[in-house]
Amino acid sequence: MTGNTYYNSTTYASFGRLAGPGAWCGKKVPSILHVDLTVLHYICAVATQGFDDQGYFATEYRLVLKTDGQETLYADSNGIRVSNCSL
Repeated sequence: MTGNTYYNSTTYASFGRLAGPGAWCGKKVPSILHVDLTVLHYICAVATQGFDDQGYFATEYRLVLKTDGQETLYADSNGIRVSNCSL
């Protein structure tokens, strides 16, 4: 897991897991978290969490699938399927 930015040393991309010991938090817009699954998977759900008391949380996101160098925008944070994804 890598990111194009992080807010401070406690918010590296490696902390970008639900219910983990820390959190990934980008410092600039757009903040990109890259997850390389190495093999093809079905993705059934996407969840985000934040630090509500600090005001840090995702307000929107895009899920992008990339195989063989072809990029397909699959869904956005509103749950809208933007394009077909056939695996």
